[in-house]
Amino acid sequence: LSRQISFGFDHCLILTNSGKLATWGYGLSGCLGHGNYESCSSPKWIESVKNLSFSYIESGGYHNGAMTNDS
Repeated sequence: LSRQISFGFDHCLILTNSGKLATWGYGLSGCLGHGNYESCSSPKWIESVKNLSFSYIESGGYHNGAMTNDS
């Protein structure tokens, strides 16, 4: 289940109740956080931060921000 969802210009970021992040949408700017410029049509976990737990997210035009539980 999601705790928070944020929408950028052409992409989305979701924060789950367990503090995990997933993104989907237009990836050409690299804003999805998957280490490439590919687009995703459904939510995909951000593997590079899978061992962290997040408490807050925010999306902008072509970027995302996230705050961990320990700030």
